Amino acid sequence: MKNKIIVCMVLLFLVGISLGSSILPQDSRFEAKNFEGKRNEILSEMDLTLKEATESGKYKCCIDPPCKMCFLGNWIWDDGTCDCDTLIIEGDFDRVCPECKSGIKEGRCLSTKTLNKTCPVINGGN
Repeated sequence: MKNKIIVCMVLLFLVGISLGSSILPQDSRFEAKNFEGKRNEILSEMDLTLKEATESGKYKCCIDPPCKMCFLGNWIWDDGTCDCDTLIIEGDFDRVCPECKSGIKEGRCLSTKTLNKTCPVINGGN
């Protein structure tokens, strides 16, 4: 009888482990990842979020791929939005984020103003 109880407890334990691992919350799987795995997942989610926000018109970046600086709140918008494209259209290039300016220097400008072939020219360290 004692052996049956032990066998049942072991079986319940194994079933619990197998069920638990298949229904673990996403956070637990994230926590189990190493630094590189966590970084890759975060960057992948960020790229997906930026793509969705761009498609819905909430993220109006002027370069491709879109900047992450505005998204992270490291520029004049602290809510994760980007409106650098509008700033270019309005001629307010001084307020365009540094990441977008760098992308423009690299030839990645997608500003709607480029339809008129007038993407801003960046001189020196501006």
